[in-house]
Amino acid sequence: MKRATHDTDVVVEYGKVIGINLGWDFVGQHERGIKELEEDFGIELGKEYGFEDRRNTIVPEDLIIGKKRGDFLFLYDKFRSKKSLNRLFETELMMAPDSSYPFVAAWDDKSFGVRSREYGSILENLYGAFQTKNGVMVTMQDGNPFSRCGLTLLDYRLIPEPTKDAFRELDREHYEK
Repeated sequence: MKRATHDTDVVVEYGKVIGINLGWDFVGQHERGIKELEEDFGIELGKEYGFEDRRNTIVPEDLIIGKKRGDFLFLYDKFRSKKSLNRLFETELMMAPDSSYPFVAAWDDKSFGVRSREYGSILENLYGAFQTKNGVMVTMQDGNPFSRCGLTLLDYRLIPEPTKDAFRELDREHYEK
């Protein structure tokens, strides 16, 4: 799991927060894709179009939400142990005491983690979405054509219908070429 240093942000549609983009960095872990994460969460691309194709059908037991030292933590890492979780908290997900960033994130093709002081309700909502098989996992850009894609976690229940329709049509066009 490698820390993202670019484009970490909440995803907002029609003035409503629908998820978070965990960002990216110039590391191989952010270029391999998310195939193993998709497998672990039961996401099988090609059955439908749009966000529907990227919803989780499996709830991994290693998906956790919690609080440590006053910060919220949303994490998936099937290989974690208590020792590795503590190390992760002090390395890739470390937040400086005076940090102005609302959250830090790290991810790779097998795991992800988010730590935040301010976005506890957003992380709890995302955890709830994945628990009810309404979590969406996709790699997306933040709108800058020169940026790379970050792992993006969305709550399907909060995505506005016009956004779902538009993404479904774009996906259909992409796959039917």
